[in-house]
Amino acid sequence: MNDLKTVTKTYSKYINSIPKAREFFNR
Repeated sequence: MNDLKTVTKTYSKYINSIPKAREFFNR
């Protein structure tokens, strides 16, 4: 189940980066 933790961490990091990207493209 260690890979599940890694996937969750990566996924949350990706989710957190989406708003920044949208802000960047909306300018």
